[in-house]
Amino acid sequence: MARPDDPDDDAALRWDDVDDASYDFGPAPGDEPETAAANAAAETGDAGRAAGERGRSALLVATSVFGGVYLMYTVGWIIGVAQLPLSGTDLLQEITYQFAEFLAIIAAPMWFVATMVVSRGRGAVHRLGWLAVGTLVLAPWPFLLGVIR
Repeated sequence: MARPDDPDDDAALRWDDVDDASYDFGPAPGDEPETAAANAAAETGDAGRAAGERGRSALLVATSVFGGVYLMYTVGWIIGVAQLPLSGTDLLQEITYQFAEFLAIIAAPMWFVATMVVSRGRGAVHRLGWLAVGTLVLAPWPFLLGVIR
């Protein structure tokens, strides 16, 4: 398709081309299925769609709750790591210890992201199961067990 010679930058800001056939406004309000079979199919589709929407919204709520738990875990690890008085005796031990602290802090968000990416094409049970396993594995145990005083 050839480009117009003089493009009009303000064309999107005007309403003068509303009658253009290229605009798609969807079906007209009077366009309804003609037969009873079409009406029944439309009602069944609406009921199936409503059940699917409820399932998707429940999955969204559960995923959001797990996301909040993982965010709290990250904050717990930050608090726990900041209050641990341990340090290495030499430079290598100090670097290794600080790297392990860093990994502990980013483990929860990384688990959440990895679970969302890996379970994209799988069922909700698979996704929620792996998120539940992560809540047990990634808990900030030093903070929760009271090692930090």
